[in-house]
Amino acid sequence: MSYKAINSFNKMSKLVGLLSLFVIILNCFSYPITSVIIAYLKVPSNSINIGLKFIYLCFALLSIFIVSVKDGVRVPKLMLGGMIFLLLYSVRLFVDLGILNIPMTAYSSSYVFSYFFGATLVPIIALIVGYKYLDVKLLTKYIFWTLVIANLFLIYFLLVLGDFGDLEKQLAMRAHIKTEDATGTLINPILIGYYGASLFLFCLNAILIDLFSSKFLKLLLYPLLGLGCIVLLLGASRGPLVGLIFMMTLSLIFHFFRSREKVVKLGKGLLISFAGFYLLSGTIAQLTKKYDIHLIYRMEKFFNDREKGRKEVRDLSFEGAWNDFLSSPVVGKQFVGTYDNFYPHNIFLEVLMATGILGAIFFLWYFLNFLKSSIILISIEKYKFHTPVAFTCLLCFFLSITSGSIFGSPDIWILMTLNTLLIKV
Repeated sequence: MSYKAINSFNKMSKLVGLLSLFVIILNCFSYPITSVIIAYLKVPSNSINIGLKFIYLCFALLSIFIVSVKDGVRVPKLMLGGMIFLLLYSVRLFVDLGILNIPMTAYSSSYVFSYFFGATLVPIIALIVGYKYLDVKLLTKYIFWTLVIANLFLIYFLLVLGDFGDLEKQLAMRAHIKTEDATGTLINPILIGYYGASLFLFCLNAILIDLFSSKFLKLLLYPLLGLGCIVLLLGASRGPLVGLIFMMTLSLIFHFFRSREKVVKLGKGLLISFAGFYLLSGTIAQLTKKYDIHLIYRMEKFFNDREKGRKEVRDLSFEGAWNDFLSSPVVGKQFVGTYDNFYPHNIFLEVLMATGILGAIFFLWYFLNFLKSSIILISIEKYKFHTPVAFTCLLCFFLSITSGSIFGSPDIWILMTLNTLLIKV
């Protein structure tokens, strides 16, 4: 191969790597940034979001085109189960929306199709064909700074520009950002809590693995833990809090067992954990003395209701999805529950409800590969600098058990695919 051909090949590889990086960042982490800008400018959110999604789609399509011309498109074995499942779900959507005209609460057919195919399936294909060109170190830096900017934007808008404008009132309720006409929600409380939890978890793992060489960045990680914590409290969503606690515990366990200097690392981990818990509990204790914290109230109410046998709307949605599966266990009933014509907020139940045992087999194949790859990423020393990204992906999937949907949560599927394929980068 001539020098010119090699140089051209390297340029194309770098371009595909950057496109793959942008597909991940733009589809999975940029939404709070663009939404806060939209809310600040008070411009039409729907049309702008559609335009942005179209730009993201173009990045994905360009990446697919370049790789298909250069290398051809091949699906890795690790992703075969996932692609077959998504194909089966595509058939389900075409049947339910295109033929049976099954209604859905809050969303139109065009929204469902565009979100699943344009914002989920095509980016996943782009990642499958372009993952081997990814620069993981660069991706880690982009995710870190995007999470930082997203949380800064959120807290600035909520506490300075939002409807309430002060910490006391905002902590006493679930934070959200409305659309320009105040008739809908641009950023919901779950998403706010998730971004706060993601920043906290990313910074914790960055500290544990000593991710940054810069002393400034090393010190910056600690106040960023506090920033993530405050945004989490403002969101007042239980799923992100429970997910964060669970992932923090896993971080410490796997960090200890991965290290060759276990005693030193254990001491470091325990010290950081104790200091973090002390600061977190102390901060919350001081805040609860001065403010009513809605997240604490919601957690207390949840446990009290469970003790008294009370059910939430989500419990009824879970039961409805399970009954729909039982009524058609082989291929599933329909893409939304008959209980409320909405998704059940649990990815496993939704898979069974929409695609039955047939789809569940391929989803389980995909899920087990994702789980296996995730364990490798967070437990083997070779991949230690992948850890913050890996745990961020795991947190996103954890929230799919309590929130999100197959067709309306692109980040869940894109980040599952990323974690699954990172061990091959």
